[in-house]
Amino acid sequence: MNGAQGPAGPAGPQGIQGIQGPQGLTGATDPSGFSQRNDTNSYHVNGTTGFATAANTLVSADAFCDPGDRVLSGGYSIFDGGVTVFPGSIIKFDSFEETASTGWHVTMLAANNMSNITPFSICFDNPPLR
Repeated sequence: MNGAQGPAGPAGPQGIQGIQGPQGLTGATDPSGFSQRNDTNSYHVNGTTGFATAANTLVSADAFCDPGDRVLSGGYSIFDGGVTVFPGSIIKFDSFEETASTGWHVTMLAANNMSNITPFSICFDNPPLR
């Protein structure tokens, strides 16, 4: 006989818990961070100077930390040949995210052919080697 299918029955009791799987592998160790910046674990780097060849040209320069170290901050100084550098002349200044924060990069719009820019980096010595 082939009749209509009846309604679903009640759920059965929960089964017993399975055995525990093997322990996973140990993860990679991350270099420890620093908790305090001081004169023994940080240092200042003057970068290369970027020189303009003409007015209204972009000039870039970099200041890199030693290999394995990290940039904490940075800045720049501008010499404009005696001509006022207008607000907004600095196009970009930032740390190098694409190179694991190992330096400082600046780009400016030159006021004249005597303009130049020199960046600097404040670096964390990791591990302290200086």
